[in-house]
Order: sequence, then C-alpha cells, then structure tokens
Amino acid sequence: MPVNSINNISFSGGNIEKKEAKRARKEEYYKWVSQNQANDALKLSLGREVEDGKYKAAEAAFSAAALIGTFASFIAKTLVVGKVSSGEPITQKLIRQNKAANIGVLASAGALIVGNMIRNHNIKEADKTANERGFLSTKDRMKIKNADLNYYVTNEIYNSHVN
Repeated sequence: MPVNSINNISFSGGNIEKKEAKRARKEEYYKWVSQNQANDALKLSLGREVEDGKYKAAEAAFSAAALIGTFASFIAKTLVVGKVSSGEPITQKLIRQNKAANIGVLASAGALIVGNMIRNHNIKEADKTANERGFLSTKDRMKIKNADLNYYVTNEIYNSHVN
C-alpha cells in the first residue's frame, strides 16, 4: 500500500505543484492562442481596412457560391433532370442526372479553391506591411522557436494594439 503521509506530512505536495504548473502552462498557451488570433485579425485589418474588407467580401461571395453549388448538385442528384420520354431508357436519365450533379460539385470545388486563394492573397498582402504597422509577419513569427519568447512577443503586440 502506498504511503501518502507520515505524521501529517504529505508526500503528494510535489504532485500538486506539478499539476498547478501544468495548469498555468495550459492557461498561458490558451491565452497565447487567443492573442495570436487577435493579432492576426488586427494584422489583416489595422491600417488596411478597405483592402481587407474587399478581400473578405470576395472570399465570402465565393464561399456562398460554393455552398449554393453544393446544394444545387445534391438537388440535381435527387431530382429528375429533364423530362424523359416513354421510349428513353432509365440509364440515359441517370447519365443526365449525374452529369448535372458532377458539374455542380466541380463548380463548388472551384469556388472553394478560389475563396482560399483570395484569403491567402489577403494574408500575403498584409504580411508585406506587417512590420511597418507594428505586427510580426508570418515569416518573422515562424523564426521564433522558443515558446516563452513567442508568448511574450505575442502578448506585447496584443497589448500595444489593444491598450
């Protein structure tokens, strides 16, 4: 049987300290994740609001087109495409149905790809002037290998723009 204490002296105190340190480290990480997201959002917008808004509107339009295209392809798959004459075999009907659905799926995939390309171009454009506007570019952030330094830099950038 394991001994946890002798004469009211606990041997599990080290475990409590380790758990507290681990919990504090997790909280620091979650704080960093949140601040990092805020920094990235500010980096895209602050000092280039109009340009960022245009990119986001275009991205949203293509995402909506992809969603509509996906729904349309599912509807085309389930509904009868065109009127079938009594002499037409069922295979011809299914071929037309699948062709319409496949076109919808391909158009949706294309719209999603274009939307992602627009978002990536927006990030690239924001990175070009990030340092001038008081932010770290993605390339600069990737150079920081030390987690504590990354937490510190992110916190400083966040505080400089929020306060």
